Amino acid sequence: MKQEEHTSETERLLHLILANIDDLVAVVDLNGKRLYNSPSYEGIFGSRAGLRGSDSFGEIHPDDKQKVRQVFDETVRTGVGQRIVYRFAMPDGRIRFIESHGNVVRDAQGNTDKVIIVGRDITERRRAEQVLMEAEEKFRTIVEQSLVGVYLLQDGRFIHVNPKFAQIFGYDASEMMASLTMKDLIAERDAREVMGEIEARLLEREGTFHRSFRGKRRDGTSNNLELYGTVTLYGSRPSLLGTLLDVTERKTIEEERARLFSAVEQSAESIVITDAAGTISYVNPSFERVTGYPKEEAIGQNSRILKSGEQTDEFYRELWSTLLRGEVWAGLIVNRKKDGSTYQEEMTISPVRDTSGMIVNYVAVKKDITRERLIEEQLRQAQKMESLRQMARGMAHDFNNIINVVLGTITLMRSRGGTDPTMEKYMTMGEGAVKRGIDIAKRLVMFSREEETQRAPLAISVVLRDLTESLKSAIEENIRIETDVPPDLPMMEAHQDNLFQSLLTLCLNARDAILAAHTAEGKIAIAASVVDGRSIHAKFPEATARQYVRITVSDNGTGMAEEMRVRIFEPFVTTEKPEGHGLGLAMVYGVVRNHDGFLDVQSTIGGGTTFSLFLPAMHVEQEEPRPPAFSTVPGGKETILVVEDEEALLYLLQEVLTSKGYKVLTASDGMKGLEIYKEHLADIDLVVTDMGLPKQSGHDLFLAIRQANPPAKVMLASGYLSPALKSKLFVAGAKAFIAKPFQMSDVLRKVREVLDLPT
Repeated sequence: MKQEEHTSETERLLHLILANIDDLVAVVDLNGKRLYNSPSYEGIFGSRAGLRGSDSFGEIHPDDKQKVRQVFDETVRTGVGQRIVYRFAMPDGRIRFIESHGNVVRDAQGNTDKVIIVGRDITERRRAEQVLMEAEEKFRTIVEQSLVGVYLLQDGRFIHVNPKFAQIFGYDASEMMASLTMKDLIAERDAREVMGEIEARLLEREGTFHRSFRGKRRDGTSNNLELYGTVTLYGSRPSLLGTLLDVTERKTIEEERARLFSAVEQSAESIVITDAAGTISYVNPSFERVTGYPKEEAIGQNSRILKSGEQTDEFYRELWSTLLRGEVWAGLIVNRKKDGSTYQEEMTISPVRDTSGMIVNYVAVKKDITRERLIEEQLRQAQKMESLRQMARGMAHDFNNIINVVLGTITLMRSRGGTDPTMEKYMTMGEGAVKRGIDIAKRLVMFSREEETQRAPLAISVVLRDLTESLKSAIEENIRIETDVPPDLPMMEAHQDNLFQSLLTLCLNARDAILAAHTAEGKIAIAASVVDGRSIHAKFPEATARQYVRITVSDNGTGMAEEMRVRIFEPFVTTEKPEGHGLGLAMVYGVVRNHDGFLDVQSTIGGGTTFSLFLPAMHVEQEEPRPPAFSTVPGGKETILVVEDEEALLYLLQEVLTSKGYKVLTASDGMKGLEIYKEHLADIDLVVTDMGLPKQSGHDLFLAIRQANPPAKVMLASGYLSPALKSKLFVAGAKAFIAKPFQMSDVLRKVREVLDLPT
């Protein structure tokens, strides 16, 4: 009875256990028919009532059924159970993964009677394992195919590297893990610091690591690397897990970008970047220098801040039309600086597109050409003035000959005209007109720079002293003369008479401008000062002297328009009444240029005019000019050959020389003169020849005469001879020079001086 009670209690406990465990417990016969299924089967089949007597292989997935049957039969045959995993195919289409282990049950005789199968539903675990396995596979794929080097470093050696890491250094991954250390891959100059920092991090067992260094490739070349890492545990030991980037190309691009940026920053041209609406987003230092706008003030402003108003609205419409079509615009523009002054610049504007082809920016490259345009304008003006000087030179040559004819004629008439008072009066009037003609000729010569000026050290105070004295009688009482001349001004090397005449002309023009303006109180201001040569070089690039004396003549008269101002120094261009000869300012220009100086004029209508003369300064003691010596006119019996192409002047020279007792031979061109000289070589004592002869120039005639007879005495006449040519002719044997137009008395005196020279 007790035995039965004990058995009953054991069964009850067994049922309780089976009812409360998750494992699947089944008892089947030797054919696999179910004899018992634990309550846990209800979690799979919903009810176990219909399981008893059913085939335990019925729900097994067709692909696993044969495998399970073989294991079952093997267990029954050997009595040894095996663990196996298989699938249940549920009626609703679900798949359950089952892991089970079978054991045989023997009867009293020891024969295999039943099989107990203990299993477990591992569906969720398999799913988790599958997810983990897929995740690991994805991670491995990502690591292996990564464009970034991935590594796991422990004790200086690589536990793992991906192909990219190995490729960066030119190795295979397996080769690196087998035989290379981290130190082997670092350039010697960086190895100590990098390894020291890695070891320090591993010793601390925490922290992250980032270091840039030079790597060492398998072929010996180097590259720029960035190493990132995090300290982690691998096998319970500290390791460094991280990534490696080869930044060689990026660094090269950054260096190239830095060079380009440096070039843009240091460019002499202004560079401006705007957005598509014209709002400034970048300017370089050259822009700041040219415009006066600091970048902090310019950025964020519209490029219209530079608009000067010099261009029309149509100009800007055409500019923007070109840009909006995506084309490059190039042209000349006048812009305005921050201080309000304008400047000219050549500008090229290029559209910048994004990857979709939309215009997102404009880049303008601009060159300030204000000074270049000023120089070009000065060059054009200089070329025009040079042409005018050439014309004036020819006019002066012809005019001199005409004046000489008139003057010589009057001289002869006076010598033969007796004592008729009326005739003497007319000759005096004629001489007065000739003197005015000579003055005009001198002005032409001064303008053409064809006059040889004997310059000497001169204090400007001397000239201005004489000038103010002369103006007292020439200027109306209602015009005030003001002077501002410091006593310590340096001296100049100048021709006093020419400089005086130039300043007088400017003052008289100023008087006329004041009278024309009907100013109640006129003023002419004369001032002088010293200026540094560098300060005027920008306006006058030819200025090379260290210092210049600046002389200004200013008035509060009518002023002049710009179109007149730029032409004011041309001959016969005048703001005066029609009867003015228009040579005054041209003469001033010629005198100043002949002194290696520069002349500038500033004027506005109704605002008066200021003339500025810049003359090179010198440093010598003041020296008053000496009066020229004068000698009496002599005569003689010698034979003189006169060569002159102006027929009337040739006749007058012959008459004057003959009247003084000389024997005169004449020729009207160079070739005829040489022919006569060679024919009468033994008799001719002196040759007087003009330099500007037809057929053969006076210069060539002189050389031919000297070649035929080296001791020959030759006197040359010309409206102008440059100092260099005169020096060259002196060296070649010329005895004297006489400038046209000349007084006959001067010719006679010079002829006598040359004839009296020793042979």
